[in-house]
Amino acid sequence: MKRSFCLFACILMIFLLFPLSAAAGKGPYEGCVREEDWIWYPSYGRFAVANENGLPSEDRAGDSASAYFWRDGIESEALPNSIYDKETNTLTLNSLDAPDHVLDLYMMGEDFTVVVNGECSLAGVVCRGGDWGGSLTVGGKGILTVNEKKTVKSAFTFYPEDAPGFFFRLGEDVTVNMYAAEDGDPASVAADTEYDPKNIFDFANDSSPPAVSGRAKASFDILVNAIFADGPAVPLGILTERQGDPEGIYGSREVEVTYADGSKENYIRVERFVYSPTFETYFPDRAYSQKNGSDGVIRFESCDELISAGYRYVYNDDGEPMQSDITYPWLYSEAQKVYEYDDGGRYTFYDKFDEETGGMLPAIYEMKEIPELPGTFFCVPADGIEPDRLVPASETRPASGFSVLIEGTSYYYGRTGFSDVPVNRWFSRSVLYCVRKGYISGVGGDRFDPGGGLTRAMFVQILARIANADLSGYDKSADTLPFKDVKAGKWYVKAVKWAFGNGYTSGVSSDRFGTDDPVTREQLASFLYTFSKKNGIDVSAAADITGYEDHAAVSKWARVPLAWAVGSGLISGTSKTALSPKNPATRAQAALIIMNYVERIPRG
Repeated sequence: MKRSFCLFACILMIFLLFPLSAAAGKGPYEGCVREEDWIWYPSYGRFAVANENGLPSEDRAGDSASAYFWRDGIESEALPNSIYDKETNTLTLNSLDAPDHVLDLYMMGEDFTVVVNGECSLAGVVCRGGDWGGSLTVGGKGILTVNEKKTVKSAFTFYPEDAPGFFFRLGEDVTVNMYAAEDGDPASVAADTEYDPKNIFDFANDSSPPAVSGRAKASFDILVNAIFADGPAVPLGILTERQGDPEGIYGSREVEVTYADGSKENYIRVERFVYSPTFETYFPDRAYSQKNGSDGVIRFESCDELISAGYRYVYNDDGEPMQSDITYPWLYSEAQKVYEYDDGGRYTFYDKFDEETGGMLPAIYEMKEIPELPGTFFCVPADGIEPDRLVPASETRPASGFSVLIEGTSYYYGRTGFSDVPVNRWFSRSVLYCVRKGYISGVGGDRFDPGGGLTRAMFVQILARIANADLSGYDKSADTLPFKDVKAGKWYVKAVKWAFGNGYTSGVSSDRFGTDDPVTREQLASFLYTFSKKNGIDVSAAADITGYEDHAAVSKWARVPLAWAVGSGLISGTSKTALSPKNPATRAQAALIIMNYVERIPRG
């Protein structure tokens, strides 16, 4: 189920950040969209090692096991024995032998073509849509064998995402051998409630594996609109009214989007909410948004436009728009596989963080239909259900409100337990990782304070935890240290003694450690570099940081450590042109850098 949430996140982010219909076209979408700390890359084509779920892993920092032939609007690393032609949006495979790799296409255009020459092999093909297209034609005169090792569930997986005219076409002269795992089918498709996926294929045979051109079985799993009871609570926004609907509850949000070229767009997003006495909470009325908005989003470019459409803000006595104190469960998905149980109830799975193992484990949720929103289900944790007695719900498409989908890809890491660390922010996984590992703790209550800073004393303590250092041999006396600002008896004294004694730091001057000084980004890199070098860890990686406009601001002593940190993938710029070396590192940035260090730097 982890994989299903990325599909939800992808659809939600696209709805929120960019009007899809404005970008429809035949070739791959070019550019990226940024909203606050989110970065969304709408288009890529890559060749990646299949993970344990049978799909390429999603990693904003880049997947070292992937070769990109198209990403973020530019051509990139080529596949072996292949040629990509942007003008014709065609990828030609020449005797490509890659039985462990997946060809992953995201919004690569409605006319993407793969030409097969000679005998070629792949682990799988994933074709993803959206209004930028996503259809696939496989042509040529060769033989393409997909998933012969049965590494993945389905040889071909399609996510039309409401792309108009989406299709999968096989040329007359090419032979495609599609294999499936025991619990899969040669070709699987995902679609939404408005889409009939059976129109995509001219497939009829249910043989596995099929070995004839253009013939395979397409599988469809029933999934539903689902809202999870333990999802994070989100406020409605500015209270809004609509003419002709005096009882309706509306919320408005001002959204700012920054594009890759630096240009910005602002708009107002409006949602209607329904109160459910059954569950004593509000739910977003998705059907209303789909009926009254474009691409399922009701948006206005200005207050005047909002008012002319019959909406208006609710103002307080001071004449200010009223921010609602009403909240609703935010975790919403259109990609939940539905199971039935002996009791006739319907259930689904959702991965939750497990305290004992530190990993994600599937939890079973009972699906209760929301009376006020027929076809939408509120999912609550279910106990006492035996997983092996769950059976997939009927493959016959039921009443409206159900979607015909297949599981999506994954980049979901669960709730962090902090009210100021929402799910799926760029720092969410790293905060969860560092807290569970015991490297960093919150600031009190249910807050992590991601935008706050760390002092040098705090980071030395964290470094000791990363190193699993035994500090029991150090006392809290400060007389053996040359630093006047290290006070005897303080919580950080042992860690400072450990770091200074091992040569990991020399302080900010001969008599000052900088105990309460904010740790800067270049200092953080220096700490990790020096620690690694002193412990025989390879620090040969180095990036050319002169391409950053502020590279001259890097302190002389920090140039090598910062180049190593960037080259090792621990630190990236605060923008495409700035490293901000002397900026204090935020707690969120530090969490990401620490996670990257622990996961990517072999320490023996």
